[in-house]
Amino acid sequence: MPPEATATDNSDSLLTTTEEQTPNDTSTDAVVSDDAATDDTGADDTDGSDNTDEVTFTDFSLPEGMTMDEALLAEVTPLFKEAGLTQEQAQKFIDIQAKQNAGAEQNSIDAFNSQMQTWKDESKNDAEFGGDKFNESLVSAKSALDKFGTPKLTELLNNQGLGNHPEVIRLLTKVGRLTQEDVPGNEQHKASPEKDRVAILYPSN
Repeated sequence: MPPEATATDNSDSLLTTTEEQTPNDTSTDAVVSDDAATDDTGADDTDGSDNTDEVTFTDFSLPEGMTMDEALLAEVTPLFKEAGLTQEQAQKFIDIQAKQNAGAEQNSIDAFNSQMQTWKDESKNDAEFGGDKFNESLVSAKSALDKFGTPKLTELLNNQGLGNHPEVIRLLTKVGRLTQEDVPGNEQHKASPEKDRVAILYPSN
């Protein structure tokens, strides 16, 4: 499936007309409390325990649209405490990780959109069904998809961009042409048994 971020229209399928996919924005910015944790290293340790265990962290703030990986946070929080970091210092590490994740996600989106555009160009220029025949081929392909496909298949072709792949369009075009009589507006090309009988009895010269 395509990445969860705002993508260009390259994610749209040539065989479908669904709207552009948008990210599932299920999160809001976390708010950092004003009661930041304090450094207790100077306090008396009467029981001999490590007072860094008493340091607590409030919610970390994240860029809009990002959610916290709670499992990862549970792993790094003890490390923050062991290093004696304050809330502000720990937040800087969170910011770095968030920036790296955003960059990796954008790279994935760019790669996906680039692949979609490549498939579209290959389909439009295909020697068999592209060029001047492309629009007519799409009509046949869409007819086959409507006749033999399912809503789930259509959703898959759109969400994964497979509706742009030249081999998918090639297959559906062939199927559509085999059932061309079912294409709307093509009724005039259907054979008429009555006309066939007349032609046999009264062949034209």
